[in-house]
Amino acid sequence: MPLYKISGADAIRNIKSNPYAAWPSRHVPEKNRIEPVCTPAFQPSFKLDHGEKIFTIGSCFARNIENELSKRGYDVVTSSLSWPDRSVENIGNGVLNNYGVASIANEIRWALDPSRPFDPDDHFVQLGPNKFVDLHIPQVKPASLEKMTAYRKAITEVTRRLVECRVIIITLGLSELWFDRRSQTYLNLTPLRSIVSNNPDRFELHVLSFEETIAHLREAIRLLRSYGHKTQKILLTVSAEHKPPCCKN
Repeated sequence: MPLYKISGADAIRNIKSNPYAAWPSRHVPEKNRIEPVCTPAFQPSFKLDHGEKIFTIGSCFARNIENELSKRGYDVVTSSLSWPDRSVENIGNGVLNNYGVASIANEIRWALDPSRPFDPDDHFVQLGPNKFVDLHIPQVKPASLEKMTAYRKAITEVTRRLVECRVIIITLGLSELWFDRRSQTYLNLTPLRSIVSNNPDRFELHVLSFEETIAHLREAIRLLRSYGHKTQKILLTVSAEHKPPCCKN
């Protein structure tokens, strides 16, 4: 059971009334509520082979790792994301961000497990005549069913490339996750407020317990071990803005 859960409507009201609901910023002193906390230390158990293929998945820090490794000559396969429609190219690879361990497991499952593929009937919501959203990529504006299906296919295809990679880097993010009661699935991000308002009994905000988080992480790793590279190495990180030591040869 989650440590805490509230209705979607109550969660939106909390966001509106809480002046600290936005992400903290290290560049604005009065909003820097986190630093300094700790300085991590590392004892790597394996090394990266220069130029090898690497797959990154997780919260926004995964993109920082992706960019840094690419600069250093590694083949980060998530960089190959190709949008079928130029109107969404400005979103870039940020669309691959997965902020909760449950959503990381979801994306890996939909890409690799043929018995449990992504089901549009569960995860697409129609907003108007031929206007749909994917609940797991709400940063993409509503579009036709054909376009939204193509966007989802692009994400699934680039995620499937993890099977080519010896090294998988997973960046863990949030314990606070939105839950879709209809599909019994945790979402990646907050659904559009209009969708929450129009479906007051469908969504809840959960705070996952340690045991739940570990269970989702174990499921993600099980999928990686079942379908991934035979000599696979998995590196877990947490969000930060510093350059990761794993980038060093």
